[in-house]
Amino acid sequence: MLELDGIGLTLGAFSLRDISLRIGTGEHFVLLGPTGAGKTALLEIVCGLLRPGTGTVRWSGRDITRLPPESRPLAVVFQDLGLFDHLTVAGNIEFGPRVRGVSRTVRSARARDLAARLGIDHLLGRRVAGLSGGERQRVALARALAVEPELLLLDEPLSALDGVTRDALRDELRSLHRTNGLTVVHVTHDREEALYLATRIAVLLDRRLHPPTAPESLFRSPPDPDVAAFLGLRNVLSVDAASDGRVVIGELELRSDGASPSTRAVWIRPDAVELRREPPELVEAGSADVPVTVDEAVMLGPMTEVRCRAGGLSLRVLVPDSEAVALDARPGDRLVARLVSRGIYAFPTTRPISVTS
Repeated sequence: MLELDGIGLTLGAFSLRDISLRIGTGEHFVLLGPTGAGKTALLEIVCGLLRPGTGTVRWSGRDITRLPPESRPLAVVFQDLGLFDHLTVAGNIEFGPRVRGVSRTVRSARARDLAARLGIDHLLGRRVAGLSGGERQRVALARALAVEPELLLLDEPLSALDGVTRDALRDELRSLHRTNGLTVVHVTHDREEALYLATRIAVLLDRRLHPPTAPESLFRSPPDPDVAAFLGLRNVLSVDAASDGRVVIGELELRSDGASPSTRAVWIRPDAVELRREPPELVEAGSADVPVTVDEAVMLGPMTEVRCRAGGLSLRVLVPDSEAVALDARPGDRLVARLVSRGIYAFPTTRPISVTS
């Protein structure tokens, strides 16, 4: 288990205060946050490149706060990779084991095995200077794994890659974790990457670390509106008044499961809104039918996002492509939006918020 207790750090105008985490053995733990939030600084504290001003780092119960990087049972893949361009692929992969005194026979076999698993065995004799971004990333990952670390740290490992290569390497990371059960701490700003790979996610936002949770819980029940807005969730809206089971937004009074007098913001799930050209004959219990005007419809692969207005309220609705063809929503069209109470999520917080429409 990796434990961070009361970690504090000050670097010029930047600071982190009282960061505590427990990361279980075998987890693929993702620290998610925007650029500049302090994710890489925390990673560098774990690997020993930065020493915290306060707090303790423990691995398997052992205090490693003051251990130098080379004495820690871990490996790191940084965003810039740090490969040795003058060495071959094999030379890069074998570098760590060689420094640690592993015999040539063992480290060579280890390099061949890792290269085969990562699909770069045909590149072992080539220098890394001429490799593509995806190939270099695989070399960096193989080099980290070659030292057989107990803990693998990943710093924005896929951010510089094109979409196809990123997806392929994302699959490789998921497969590697499932195969060897290695403990991984992975920092990224990419929400989709976090959702795909993580066993748990902690969001670092505005220098505040939100409690770790399962990916599905984070995206279905975000802890507050600021986190929801960072996650890219559409229709995060402030409310003008609230009571048990109801919220008022502008001119609309809507039912919302979980709403209470302290509710200050809601998230109207864009996939839980139904759009129709005519008012439905029957209104479901716990729903409201609201006339809306279409601003535009944008195709997003298998879904179409219909952007519309209801008075002063702006809504974004996700419609499956098969339904979008039949709906044929165009700018200026007047439709009816059915808002279901279970699709209007009330945030369980009373702290100051900033929301987007």
